[in-house]
Amino acid sequence: MHLTFLEKIFLIKQTPFKNYFKMKKILLTAVIGITTMSFSFAQNHNQPMMMKKMQANPEEIAKRQTENMKKQLVLTADQEKKVYDLNLQFAKEQIKVREAMKAQRAQMLKNFRQKDSLIESLLTPEQKRFHELYKHLNKQKMQSMKKEGMKGMMMKKMQEKGMQEKRMHENGMQPKEGQGQVMQQKMMNK
Repeated sequence: MHLTFLEKIFLIKQTPFKNYFKMKKILLTAVIGITTMSFSFAQNHNQPMMMKKMQANPEEIAKRQTENMKKQLVLTADQEKKVYDLNLQFAKEQIKVREAMKAQRAQMLKNFRQKDSLIESLLTPEQKRFHELYKHLNKQKMQSMKKEGMKGMMMKKMQEKGMQEKRMHENGMQPKEGQGQVMQQKMMNK
């Protein structure tokens, strides 16, 4: 008697004890395999789209851009060819610029590290501790800016400045020249 996989699963309890464990192993292996494949598929699709675009070659970029424009603008065959050529030309230039920026960033990091090591050679052990703390705080600040975005960070700074000016006003202190403008504008608008 030849049974399909699903029939075997449903008939597990009717099979002898020895075959029950074989089926259990097969089923467990299948579940693990399917789970592993689904996780690898999910990880591949969770890769940011920008990274995928950045890794593409100029021809792929130009083709994708031309296809999008063809759909949106209903280009003729002649227009499509010309648009593709332009997209290809600019994609090649963008890749050159991106590579130059990578090299420039690497040089900047190298210069920063060199400067940092020279500065640390001049500091006392106590100053070095404070310098490390300062670097750590700046790193956190940069991560926060990256997380919140520059717009969110600027809004936060403006709110903090407004609160500082409000506290100064409540305590009878006058802000330094140029400092109290935000608070003054708020008071005039009321």
